[in-house]
Amino acid sequence: MSECYEYKTLIGSASCGLFGIQEDYEESGLSLDELMSTNDVSTFYFKAQGNSMEPTIFPGDILIVDTSKKPTHGRVVVCELNGERFCKRLFLNSGSRLVSDNQHFKPIPLTKDMDFRVFGVVTGIARKL
Repeated sequence: MSECYEYKTLIGSASCGLFGIQEDYEESGLSLDELMSTNDVSTFYFKAQGNSMEPTIFPGDILIVDTSKKPTHGRVVVCELNGERFCKRLFLNSGSRLVSDNQHFKPIPLTKDMDFRVFGVVTGIARKL
């Protein structure tokens, strides 16, 4: 997957506070694949749809998903539930459930009779401003 992105020049850091670009030189090369991907073989990209994960994830965001990461409590995952694919936050304490970051959506309790599997853990988001 490393062919997906070109190497770009990393100019330096930029303060997101007050004014002041402090560095005026080229720092090093930057590959978005290397930055966003931990394992080429297990990294996949999904385009987000819907607003259930706002304000964390917005429609059109590209989700970087790693299938080699263990899904742990509180992580954002891409999963399949009864044949549908979802992006939700996985909660494992006191009853497993899928939770949206958008408070207007109710949690989905997970039960043993459901066909559920985690595809992978969301490790990054790419979006245009």
